[in-house]
Amino acid sequence: MRLLGLPNFITSYFYNPNLNPNITVTPVNTTNCQNNGMATASVCQVFGTAPYTYTWSNSFVDGPTPNLTSSISNLAPGNYNVIVTDATCMIDTINFTIIGANPTPLTQNVSLCNGTSYTLPGGGTATVTGTYNDTLTATNGCDSIIITNLTISTSINVTVTPAICAGNTYTLPGGVIVAASGSYADTLLAAGGCDSIITTNLTVTPAPTSVLSTSICTGNSYTLPGGAVVTAAGNYFDTLSTTAGCDSIVNTKLIVNPALTGNQNPSICTGTNFTLPGGTIVNSAGTYRDTLTTTSGCDSIVTTVLSITPNIQITQTPVICAGNTFTLPDGSVVNATGSWVDTLIAIGGCDSIVSTNLSVSPPVSVSQNQSICTGNNFTLPGGAVVNTSGVYLDTINTTAGCDSIVTTNLSVLPNSTASQSATICSNQNFILPDGTLQNTSGTYTSTITAANGCDSIVTTTLVVNPSPVATVSNDIIIVMGNSTTLTAGGGGTYSWAPSSGLNNTNSSSVVATPSGTTTYCVLVTSVNGCLDSACLTVTTEIPCPKSENLGIPNAFSPNKDGVNDEFCLQGWENCMQEFSIRIYNRWGEKVFESKDPNFCWDGAYKGNTMDAAVFVYYLSAKYLSIETVINKTGNISLIK
Repeated sequence: MRLLGLPNFITSYFYNPNLNPNITVTPVNTTNCQNNGMATASVCQVFGTAPYTYTWSNSFVDGPTPNLTSSISNLAPGNYNVIVTDATCMIDTINFTIIGANPTPLTQNVSLCNGTSYTLPGGGTATVTGTYNDTLTATNGCDSIIITNLTISTSINVTVTPAICAGNTYTLPGGVIVAASGSYADTLLAAGGCDSIITTNLTVTPAPTSVLSTSICTGNSYTLPGGAVVTAAGNYFDTLSTTAGCDSIVNTKLIVNPALTGNQNPSICTGTNFTLPGGTIVNSAGTYRDTLTTTSGCDSIVTTVLSITPNIQITQTPVICAGNTFTLPDGSVVNATGSWVDTLIAIGGCDSIVSTNLSVSPPVSVSQNQSICTGNNFTLPGGAVVNTSGVYLDTINTTAGCDSIVTTNLSVLPNSTASQSATICSNQNFILPDGTLQNTSGTYTSTITAANGCDSIVTTTLVVNPSPVATVSNDIIIVMGNSTTLTAGGGGTYSWAPSSGLNNTNSSSVVATPSGTTTYCVLVTSVNGCLDSACLTVTTEIPCPKSENLGIPNAFSPNKDGVNDEFCLQGWENCMQEFSIRIYNRWGEKVFESKDPNFCWDGAYKGNTMDAAVFVYYLSAKYLSIETVINKTGNISLIK
């Protein structure tokens, strides 16, 4: 609704302290506070867009018929309102009251929610349901009676007890969604505007789980609660619906009982019987199978491997010492060499025949020869420790428990000594008898073990002669075919190698004319026979032409006639330590490049022979023996 903003310029003949209206009313019979219903009301000013329409009405008691003009007459005391609408459909409303002398009581109906209060027109406060009369005094001194019918509405309390299945949700009256059991309170507004409290006692019914343990025999099947048929052992879960519509989970623990297999290996004596598990009686060795039924109703297969135990025959050959006795298996006691036979009952109940071949052992005499090194000890068989040569007698027990006389012939061996002299050169090492290395003159003592196991002390007198220091002339570079003199020093005699290109090999100065680069070594020997060596290298170079004499062709014809088929350089290959050539066509595109002075270009680019044209080359090189750099640029013609 859009409001005009009326200025309350409606007036009343009587004073209204609440609305302060500006309404003009014609008074009637004011002297006795009576009103004959002749009051007039007018709207004085409106803030809006003309033209305006007016709708008058009595909002509390019956009144005049609505009027569409800005004034209305013949109004009796009572409550009224006017609705003003402008040309843009904006509206506004003003309520006003006309009060007369000894007026008809005004009645109002008020509703409140429990726990609130109402302020009566006379200023009093009411909190319970009832009818309240207030008499007020108008500005003309007449009474104004207002009757208030107050109704107190109580809050509505409702309790609901829904139930849901575990995993589902429930929407509370207030719109909240919950999934757990509990008591929930929602406060809503009832139709009368008062609180309505709904208590929801929600129960979440869990999915009941039951465990069913059962078993079947191997080869059989089992039908699960859900209807599935299984044959393998395991845990199976079926989800069913309870009478409440919730899930019910049944855990079936299925055990598959295998056909039991048992083995037994009984043994009977020859000539006796054995009863198998199935009741059959047998008396011969073999493998028997019986199929029985277990307490669970499954098959049980028993395999019986029956063996026949023959009568046992045992032969023993005991040995006793002379003067001792032996008890036979039947309890008889003997002390002489001989053979006896006893028949006994074995643990299995079968006959056991024991043959005893008894030997009487005489005392044993043994002789041993032993040796030790001087300073060492020897432990005799009887445990005594000795360290001098001699013959010793010990009486001990053999493994059979008889006396054994051991004669020990002990020899004490002396430690040996030796001496040696050795000479080496200063650039050599000498290995002493004990394995240590020495290269300093002196006398050294080594203790080693001799062939007899005793110490052998060796004294070594070592002489170290100085070694020569071989010298040779410096490495040299010559032109191939030329000669050079090689010199050596530091020794008494000299031996050069290799001999190729040398005028002799046994002088301190030799002339070398090698056919190629060669490393020569000289072995120098001093007067005392010590040696040393030194080496030098003679590098040979092939003579190279001067840069101005290095020719570069200016044309070639790659027509495969065997003549000038390739663009190559002659005389460059053995003279350059660095080399580079690049060839470009007339558009500046590089068509060939090489860093090998032995290169040859066949006129091809990207696998195809190029057409006849003139090309530009850029060449850069450096001699092997000198730092001279050659840079050349020129043209090369490809002719067809």
